[in-house]
Amino acid sequence: MFLPCYRYRYKLYTVTFLLKVPKSTISDRLHGTTDQVGRPCELTKEEEEIFVERLMLLADWGFPLRTADMCYMVKDYLDSQDRKTRFVNNLPGKAFVVKFLARHPELSNRRANLIKRCRAGMSPEIVKDWFQGYLITAEGVPPENIYNYDETNLRDDPGMFF
Repeated sequence: MFLPCYRYRYKLYTVTFLLKVPKSTISDRLHGTTDQVGRPCELTKEEEEIFVERLMLLADWGFPLRTADMCYMVKDYLDSQDRKTRFVNNLPGKAFVVKFLARHPELSNRRANLIKRCRAGMSPEIVKDWFQGYLITAEGVPPENIYNYDETNLRDDPGMFF
């Protein structure tokens, strides 16, 4: 806003009077010496980007983290770096997570779904049909060769092909 006034060679005093902005603010902006307002972040931008990538990867694998889990993840990282921060025992609080999520809108805080909607819509007929198919499949298999295994959240590497 003040650059057009500056281009027309108005004096700094005149620009401050016209825009009602302190002289030091305009001078800092012209010389590029503006500092970030507020307390500096405990993590660098590169470290935060790595955390965002890891959080998104965990969510893609089906293991989204809670707020407390994220705080302990940051604490473990800070402890491994022997870095002392303003956090008590290097453990960030709720305010850190709120501001972290505000700085990274690609992340969100929401409830995890335990089962998919298609699994929640099961009917007694579907279950009965599944068990009838299982009995046909397991016919002739010795009981010691049958294992109960829950495949929830078991995922193959999507990049591998057999």
